[in-house]
Parts: sequence; C-alpha cells; structure tokens
Amino acid sequence: MNLQKMVFLIYFAFSLYTFLLLQITDINTILFMSSTLLMWLIYIMFFFGQKTNITININDDNDNQSIRLTPMLIFFLSMVSLVSSALSVQYYTGNNPIEVFNKLQTGMSVYNEYQQYFKKENLSSVSISKLPYILMLFCTKIIFLYFTIYVLLIKKNKTKPDYFFLIVISISHIYIGLGRGTSFEIFELLILYIYIILYKFEKNILNLKRIIIMHIIIMLGISLFLKRIEDRVFKFDLISSSKEVNFYFDGPFATLFPDISSVLFKLYGYFGFGFYYMYIFVDEIWFNNFITIIYGLFPKGLSFYYGNSLKETMSQYVDIGVKWHPDLIVILDNFGFVGTLLLIYLCSVTIKALIKSQKNTALIQLTCFLILFQMISLPIGNFVVNSSSNKLTILLVICIWAIKMFKNKTIIKIYN
Repeated sequence: MNLQKMVFLIYFAFSLYTFLLLQITDINTILFMSSTLLMWLIYIMFFFGQKTNITININDDNDNQSIRLTPMLIFFLSMVSLVSSALSVQYYTGNNPIEVFNKLQTGMSVYNEYQQYFKKENLSSVSISKLPYILMLFCTKIIFLYFTIYVLLIKKNKTKPDYFFLIVISISHIYIGLGRGTSFEIFELLILYIYIILYKFEKNILNLKRIIIMHIIIMLGISLFLKRIEDRVFKFDLISSSKEVNFYFDGPFATLFPDISSVLFKLYGYFGFGFYYMYIFVDEIWFNNFITIIYGLFPKGLSFYYGNSLKETMSQYVDIGVKWHPDLIVILDNFGFVGTLLLIYLCSVTIKALIKSQKNTALIQLTCFLILFQMISLPIGNFVVNSSSNKLTILLVICIWAIKMFKNKTIIKIYN
C-alpha cells in the first residue's frame, strides 16, 4: 500500500474517532468539524503532491547490496540496544532494570517518580554529561526502527536468529517507556507494525487472517497504552479527567456501548485533544474577525496580531497541561496557512520522487514511515520531534539522502 493510501486510512480513522467522540461528549458538533476539515485540507495537498510526476535520478548501485545479518552482527547490535536502553533509563530515572521491574510489579507510579527525579537532578538543563545518554537513546531508536523494517520488509530469507533479534530490539525500545512510565514507545511500535502490515499485505489486506492479526495488534497496543496512562495516576475519573469536555453518560451510544465509550474518552487526551485545540484555534483565534483571517494566511501573522506567540495565546483559551500543541498549528503559526499548504505539497512531492528514484530499500521504507508518522502527528500532537533521539534519527536520514544526491550528481526532472 502506498503512502498516500496509508495517510488516507489514518485520517479516516481519526475522522471516525472524532465522530464517535461527539456522541459521548458535550462538544459542539458543528464547530468541532472545523478541525476535521482542516486535517483533510492538509491531506488534499499531500494527495496532490503524491500525484505530481517528478523524477530524481540517484544512480546508486550500493543500494542494491543487502546487509548481511550475521550472528556476530546480531549479537553486537542486540548488546548495543540492550545496554544503551538500560543505561539511559538509569540516567534519567535513577533506577536499574531490577528496580524498574520491582516497582512495576508493586504498582508504583514509575512516571511520577521519573518526573520527580528529572526535576531533582535538573536533567532538563543542557549539559555535555547528557550527550552519551542522548546518543544511547538514539542508538536504541535507530536500531529498532531500521532493522525492524529491514527484517520484515526487505530481507527475503528470514531465520530464527532474525526473529530473536526483532524481539530483543523491541524489548529494548519498550523498556525505555516502561522505565520512565511513558506510553509513547508502545504507540510508536504500534504505528510501525501497522505500517509494515499495510505495506506488506496491500493486495490481500482484506484477508480474514490478516484482519484478525491487525485487530489483535491494535487491541493489544491500545490495552498497553491505556495501562501506561492509568499507571500514572491512582484512578481514572471519567468526570474530572478532562477540563475541556464532559463525558455524556446518558447518550444513546454511551448507553449501548459503555465499555467502548469509556475507552474512547480515555484516549481523548492523546487523540481527541488535538482536534479540540484546532477547533478553538480556528473559532477563537484565526476566524475571530476578517483581519485575523488575513493575518493567518501569512507566516507569524497571528502571533504579530495578538502580540504573543501562538502557544501563549492558545494557553489563554485551552488548558494545555501536559498535553501537546498539535504540530499542524505550530506549522501554521510559523509558515501561515498558504505556506503550510505549500510546505505539505513540497514534502509530498519530494518523498514521492525519492521513492521512485531507487529500488525498495530499508532507507526508503524508514523515510516513508517517518513521513507517515509526521502526517499522523500533524492534527493530534508532537510525536516526531518530541525527543532528541527522534530529531537525530530524522537528521541522519536527511544527511544520508543529501550525501546520496550530492555524490551521484542528482538530476531533477519535472513532467507535466
């Protein structure tokens, strides 16, 4: 399945989620739909970019060479991943693996302890001592992403050591989340495996066996995701869990499907808040009057009009708390509405051209996954650049492509 179809499916799922959310909350239906419309406008520009015929010639024969996952290489990468994961968690939390699992078994809030230790040690400050541990997180992340994609999508003859290797690097990745009490690593793993399934089984995606497998992966991922959320607090209260919206207990959908409704609302902070944020942005900030509409078309226009950064202005209307400012609104503030549409289009054109430039490689698949992850992040959060390890991963991918284009004297051709 190509990237554009994947984005469409994800945005359709988001639209379905927001529709169901409207059935169980007191959110204004008409106003809330403005945020969904904004998301689909972004998709339309991405769609047009994917349909633009641009060719980038990168004649790199090295991409045809396969990586040999020898037992020695598997052992080395596994040890790097495990050690980097354990040491980085210990640096950021003060807990070694035995202490982490003991606290998880006793039901202690690892997340709260992580936050307290982070503040106590002043780990938010910039220091050279943090660099080795940032690089360790990066090593764990890039090994997990690249070699999961390589083994499952590129390597033809898979062996038992290959699958063992996947288990080890997945455990290393998830352990970072377990040790800090965060849910992001599980969410990232879930999205990666959904991407792999959609790509690998495009022609037979409706096969019953594959539907069941994807359903199990999604349900397991959501269960673990919710468990991580609930571990942060003593009790999840449907009444007080959100200051923006109220749960509609007596609605038809909530009455017929109480368990599903509860799950939908619990996911609001991660998948629904971004749409609420965008609807407030459109209604209260951008479309406040005719002048603000015009200012919103240009870079930093709304920040200039209101005299504050957009984040500060939005904080007056929305209780952000520990939630994220959606990437789409941040980009709209920096580039304006017109610039954002153009940026999405150019990014879509570029990634389509790079995909066409070479045969299927792990680098191309990793690039596509990062683009998909960013498209997912646009309306709901700040997933891709929320950590140093992600930023370094993106920087590495960009540098590799730049080196390839420079080394091979890339030729760009545009066809009408």
